[in-house]
Amino acid sequence: MVNISSLVEAFGSDSKKDGKYERRRKIKAILITVLFVMSTASFQDFVLEEAVQMYNFGIMSIVMNKDWDMLREELPKYQAFHDTCLKLHYVCTVLNPFTGIFFQNFYEADQYKIDVWTRLVNRHDSRFRIVVAGEVVDAHVNGDGTGVIIVDTGSVREYIVVPFPEVTPMPKKGELVQLECAEKYIRGTKRLELVEFAA
Repeated sequence: MVNISSLVEAFGSDSKKDGKYERRRKIKAILITVLFVMSTASFQDFVLEEAVQMYNFGIMSIVMNKDWDMLREELPKYQAFHDTCLKLHYVCTVLNPFTGIFFQNFYEADQYKIDVWTRLVNRHDSRFRIVVAGEVVDAHVNGDGTGVIIVDTGSVREYIVVPFPEVTPMPKKGELVQLECAEKYIRGTKRLELVEFAA
């Protein structure tokens, strides 16, 4: 550990009046301080990289099981976690650029992986997308926290599930809408799930 009192004494001394021993002690204190800061930054960068990898293992299990619904939900959370760790990594890189540039390669590779997974989800969803247009008959939130929008298309009434009604603006009764939906099969039962409001 760095002795604070010795650092104060070393940095506070007058270098012009320092003898050979004092100057040597001052240089040693400076080197110890620099090495302490750099090693701490390098270790912090390592911990951040390990945290991203642990989260990555969880996402990998979802990809291997081809659970595209869960992957779609988890990717934005993983991206946000990645971005937070990346910002902290930039701070560590300023304190220790020698190891920071190598950790930067990890974050770039991880971002490429997130982009690939996002394209996989989009490609999967595009195969099962339909647009439902008509008048809203009812829109409400169920007891389990999911929302339901009932749309009268003129020929049939479609029941559309809204996974996150707390962040999705629910349309009002009588409103004309165009909803882009994904066909999902939950335990063998087909249902329509809202993806976004079509333009």
